Amino acid sequence: MFPTFKNNDYLIVDELSFRFRAVERGEIVVFRSPVEPRKHLIKRITGLPGETVEGIMLGANEYFVEGDNARESFDSRYWGALPRENITGRALLRLWPPSGISFLPGATTTPTSPTP
Repeated sequence: MFPTFKNNDYLIVDELSFRFRAVERGEIVVFRSPVEPRKHLIKRITGLPGETVEGIMLGANEYFVEGDNARESFDSRYWGALPRENITGRALLRLWPPSGISFLPGATTTPTSPTP
């Protein structure tokens, strides 16, 4: 897949939705890195709690996330499951660059299915 976001994109992050509903496969989420907690990353949810993805069994509050630019992405394939408490929100609006203004950016990209 092609990258959905680029450096210097300006995003508005929805930090409320996941307090009232579950995180869904295919959503673009913003989260604290499990490796460097002071950094926030943005990736797509490709595995949900209870599933096995890339040989990793996800626990009750764990997710598998992958970047759309798979060859360049540092994601769950390297550091494992993402704890739910690390997720801070979802990408709601992209406001910069002007040519890329969009609501729920990345939502139209087909998500990856879990491995059996």
